[in-house]
Amino acid sequence: MPLITTTAQLREYVTVGQNLSIGSIRPQIFTAENKYLKSFIGQKLYAHLVTNAAAGPYQDLMALAQSAAAKFAVWLYIIPGGTQIDDAGIYQAKTADMWRLTKEEIDELRKYSLSDAMDALDMLLEYLEENAAAPADGVVEANYTAFNFWHQAPTRTRLMGLLIKKSEDFSKYVELYRSSLTFQMLNTAMSHVERHQIAPLMGDYYNTIRAMTAPAGNDLALLELAQEALAKLSAAYGMNLGFHIMENGRFTTCLQPQKIDTELLSAYKSEGENALERLRAKLEQIKPAGYEPLPTLEANTATLRKPGSKIILA
Repeated sequence: MPLITTTAQLREYVTVGQNLSIGSIRPQIFTAENKYLKSFIGQKLYAHLVTNAAAGPYQDLMALAQSAAAKFAVWLYIIPGGTQIDDAGIYQAKTADMWRLTKEEIDELRKYSLSDAMDALDMLLEYLEENAAAPADGVVEANYTAFNFWHQAPTRTRLMGLLIKKSEDFSKYVELYRSSLTFQMLNTAMSHVERHQIAPLMGDYYNTIRAMTAPAGNDLALLELAQEALAKLSAAYGMNLGFHIMENGRFTTCLQPQKIDTELLSAYKSEGENALERLRAKLEQIKPAGYEPLPTLEANTATLRKPGSKIILA
């Protein structure tokens, strides 16, 4: 059962005509909730919201979730809306008093609608993170709250295992726009960079610093260098995939591949490799427990602990 089941619910979050039936946009609601909502908040939290849609404590959370679902549904509906398929083929009904948008107008409307939907999803993720709560000891999953489910959601726990766990920490090095959504979308890039470039450089010390809850002194200095390298190299990796761009002067995500800004990508890559080299130098200077010096780095290239092999950012 979806979060949005009536046209009245849909109309709370988006402007739609009185004649729109929920049946005609139901396929887009299904896709919106399963592809753009469930994949971010997790299957278990989504199911919990559907089951407890009328629960008073979740009023604000439900409004944010329904808003995101509604706006993604409208974005998906803009092109197929009004198109019919029957035995006569595929056609779009026309009447004398119906205004038809040009292709350019449709493209502009879709662009605006997608931006609106991404804003809504960003607000939902921000709200969830602000209220994330670990389940109390002994509490079984059947008694979890929505915020317990978010605390345990796979998309969140993957980020919690990295050296940068919060969007605000990432923004110290690369300023984010729609920070909660963009940070989630950088998950793959960050995991790749940390696994293949940061961890091999730090050796066994990597596991030590990752487990620290309040690093100080030299540990904090090393962590901040590692985070700077991680943020900037992840930005470059994300841009290389075509799913991250600059908007309003800040780094952000896009849900459809965009033209790659090779100059900016190169700048992030260069700055990240510079931070990686400064991290190596600091590790050599401090020599924390668990760290073993690597062979000398070639220019702007991080080297694996296995001699002869290299880590190269794609």
